[in-house]
Amino acid sequence: VEVWNEFSSIEMSGPYNEDADVNAALHRAVYSGVKAADRNVKVVGVAADDWGLYKYGDFDNIDEGFVGKVFAILNGEKCFDYVSIHPYPDPDTSCFEGNKESDRFTGDLRSVLQKYGYDYNTGYLLRAWLV
Repeated sequence: VEVWNEFSSIEMSGPYNEDADVNAALHRAVYSGVKAADRNVKVVGVAADDWGLYKYGDFDNIDEGFVGKVFAILNGEKCFDYVSIHPYPDPDTSCFEGNKESDRFTGDLRSVLQKYGYDYNTGYLLRAWLV
């Protein structure tokens, strides 16, 4: 179950798109509800594109990005089993391994996960292209 698709996009969540507190609360509610119904169901959180990870898509501005704000609020709290990312690289290149932008995006997300108490080595990161 994915918590929300690209919450930081105004097209996806309207006026709440920059409200990290709302997104963190949504992660808590969805995770606890899903696990109460069936603890074996996996919850996929964040579902972020580059605009969610970096402030306004600026690759040098990761500390002020929406995802970092959500992780800071959750502060290591278990509210997802995986984190989905949506890299949108140049259309003429691969979306995942070997693409410089996608690899940087993945590495930066790993750093943010670790900064806020999520151990990347436990398998949180899920590269996904959901259509």
